[in-house]
Amino acid sequence: MRAETLAGALGVTGLLVAALIALRAPPPQPPRAEARVAFPPAPARRLDVASRGGLPAVMALDREIARLGRATPRLEPLRRAFLDAPNLTQFAMDRLSQAVAGDGASQYFIYLALDQCRAYLRRDLESARLNLENMLNVPDLAGEERAAWRAEYERCRGFGLGGWDAIGIALGKDDPGAEAEYGSLWFERATQAGYPSALAELALRPSPISAPEREAMLREALAGGGPDVYWLLFAHSSDVPSGESSVPALAWLIVACRAGQDCTEQARWYRGFACGQPGRECPTGRSGLEYYWSAASMRERGEAWTQAARIEAALMEGKWEDLPLPDLEALDNRRLWEGS
Repeated sequence: MRAETLAGALGVTGLLVAALIALRAPPPQPPRAEARVAFPPAPARRLDVASRGGLPAVMALDREIARLGRATPRLEPLRRAFLDAPNLTQFAMDRLSQAVAGDGASQYFIYLALDQCRAYLRRDLESARLNLENMLNVPDLAGEERAAWRAEYERCRGFGLGGWDAIGIALGKDDPGAEAEYGSLWFERATQAGYPSALAELALRPSPISAPEREAMLREALAGGGPDVYWLLFAHSSDVPSGESSVPALAWLIVACRAGQDCTEQARWYRGFACGQPGRECPTGRSGLEYYWSAASMRERGEAWTQAARIEAALMEGKWEDLPLPDLEALDNRRLWEGS
């Protein structure tokens, strides 16, 4: 799957600058991600799942879901810059000085750039080009996958040109020596800086971290987060990339869309999840939110809409115990690490 999420979902033009120049003469400060995006007022609509004229009343929400799914995204400036960057090497280099200074947002987005371009970090440009040609020659490659491979090559090929050693040098004594590990260390620094999306992603990864520790991370992330954090909870509330969904997942997606996440037909996460898989197609004219809404039953839609309103109220009031979080116990894989 070629889907970009928020480590892998959700691309600055110009020539690459030399590593030492990038460190000595940093570009202008990019806008930092905002701490929180307020929810718009909830539509004045009471859910009644009793039948009216033979049709469940929840069908009346279809128009509101269509409007919400097609609304203009209200993305944080740094997220928009990452999505729009045609050259992720330049994007990462432009944010290096802020990352070195401890800016968690810059650290996180450098990690995202390195993670997306992982296959290009130890490959010269010619081998990367040959790899692209081989992929495009796969007979059963879906059109959406073909387009995603081309887009990734254009956004990532700068790493094959070299000249980005400063990203590793900036890690100092933590430099692992292997380019493929740079992203993990920048991600670790973003979590240490308390950047909400990094905390949420760490809390939702399988790892030897206890459920109480994960819950504490999610509370901190949700207290200062926004649509990216809500989207991560959507993606981890069921096996969304494989086509599954659930009432909590749909509820978190509604919350994320209302907070400004890109839920349109062209949203990259949606194109990857729903359109880039063999045997799946994206219906023309349908937004990402509409896609998952229509896949749910009438009962699930009503429950998800009601739960989304409760999530928003709980977030505003800081009632963390009322939030439908994924199974955090199942993510604790310490037994595997301990060999038991």
